[in-house]
Amino acid sequence: MRYFAARPLIIAATFPEGSFFETMWAVLLLSMTVTAAKADDPVKLALPGFNFVKVEPELAGFFSEHFAQKLTFEKVKVTTAADISTLLGFERQKELLGCAENAQSCIAELANALGVDGLVVGSIGKFGENFQVNVKTLSATDGRLLCAYSTNVKGEQEVLGALDKAAASFAMQLKKQFNRTDPQRKK
Repeated sequence: MRYFAARPLIIAATFPEGSFFETMWAVLLLSMTVTAAKADDPVKLALPGFNFVKVEPELAGFFSEHFAQKLTFEKVKVTTAADISTLLGFERQKELLGCAENAQSCIAELANALGVDGLVVGSIGKFGENFQVNVKTLSATDGRLLCAYSTNVKGEQEVLGALDKAAASFAMQLKKQFNRTDPQRKK
């Protein structure tokens, strides 16, 4: 049994010594070690995905990825559930981290271990022709609310517009809170 540690998270994993998996875990956890952020470092967020009510699965996945992409266009580094799953495989990841399904504390621990500044959570519900969009960012270190956005829109197209507005607003607020600047805007 090998023990790997990154920030406050310690992971016990059993891999054959010198195996590919042991090496990958070591590289992944080493990459998660965080140093103090500089002003020109991007704000880093984890977006494990939104919760949905009465929204078709294909549309739900698209809404989450759209929001992540819009944050990226705003020069915010986003780690999505798809990114993490690509690296580890979601079921294996949960098993290794000892996570119960949908455990918020597990998601927060993962966000902290990933070295992100915040965790984006939200929900989108469809009620008749209207959609309620609620998105917020929580601090990865203490769970406090960093920013929030909530609106009610009519139709799928307006959901995309609402997510665009939320991404732009979040990027501006978070850069200010974390004293970060866009590299191309430096003088």
